Amino acid sequence: MTKELHALVVDDEWSIRSFTKDVLEDLGFIVTEAGHPQDAAARLKERGYHILVTDNSMPSGKGTDFLREITGQYPDMARLLVSAESDALLAATQMNIPSLEKPYNASQLITAVEQAMSPLPK
Repeated sequence: MTKELHALVVDDEWSIRSFTKDVLEDLGFIVTEAGHPQDAAARLKERGYHILVTDNSMPSGKGTDFLREITGQYPDMARLLVSAESDALLAATQMNIPSLEKPYNASQLITAVEQAMSPLPK
């Protein structure tokens, strides 16, 4: 039996969230979507996730702030910040969180997810 992998994708832009979901599903993840950090926080309480992929710039909050809030609560969950903002990418690096610059393609997302997941047991 294969272990199910669960991913949570947080982005206020439906098209990006949908694209990311499709790529992760192609990798075998069961994907849950959230349109903002507050929704994502509620989803995290419902079940365990192997990876969280979050945008940074959303009307209801910054992904970097959300990551700071949840990191201690979910230490075994891989995290990936996606952003077009260089300061957010730098902040992720300083928090030791992998990041991916927007816009990205499927290949770049796959590589980033694999890197984010690599320190975790498979």
